[in-house]
Amino acid sequence: GASGAGVRVQNPGGNITTQGDGSQGIAAQSIGGGGGNGGLALTFAASGTMSAALSVGGAGGTGGVGGAVYVANENSSVDGAYGAGAITTNGYAASALLAQSIGGGGGNGGYTVAVAGALSEAAAVSIGGSGGSGNNASAVTVTNSGQLTTTGGGAAALLAQSIGGGGGSGGYAFAGSVAKTAAIAVGIGGSGGAGATGGAVQVTNAGGVDVDATRTGNAAGILAQSIGRGGGTGGDRKSVV
Repeated sequence: GASGAGVRVQNPGGNITTQGDGSQGIAAQSIGGGGGNGGLALTFAASGTMSAALSVGGAGGTGGVGGAVYVANENSSVDGAYGAGAITTNGYAASALLAQSIGGGGGNGGYTVAVAGALSEAAAVSIGGSGGSGNNASAVTVTNSGQLTTTGGGAAALLAQSIGGGGGSGGYAFAGSVAKTAAIAVGIGGSGGAGATGGAVQVTNAGGVDVDATRTGNAAGILAQSIGRGGGTGGDRKSVV
């Protein structure tokens, strides 16, 4: 997946008011693209004497990097020419300031099927594709000197997050073999992709924060998080002779 570029937002004292659920006051995000899924692979072989089938699934793609995010909400304490920089939201899940860097997740490995049949000897090997790796998130920096007010609940007034991408899951593998004399079937599930790290998060607040969530709850004043994501699960496999 492609990487997200850096994002920089500066509000020089402007007042912002929003109405409605999910209506953020300022939202700044850099999000890496997800890796593509690996292709499936199907192999069938048959012969009167001996046959062999090998199938290998495609690997999932790597996610893209989430870029650095910087947000500054300033007022006249920073520059006498600026306004109040007050941000008010009226709605559920509506932060006054939202800043996020999110790494892209890895793609899933492709599944595979290998089947072989013969009168004498047959062998089938199926290997699931490996999951792609997630990618890292970058630094998130937020400075605020204005008044932040939220009334809908369900979100922090100031939310700053850097979240790494999760690894993709390994592909499923099936192998089947049929023969009169000797039959071998080996299925190997694909490995899960590696998870990625969250970046540094820095919040500097010199303004007031007022949160009203009496009806809905779940609303912090300031929430800052750096979150690394887990790796993908390994692929299942089945072998039948």
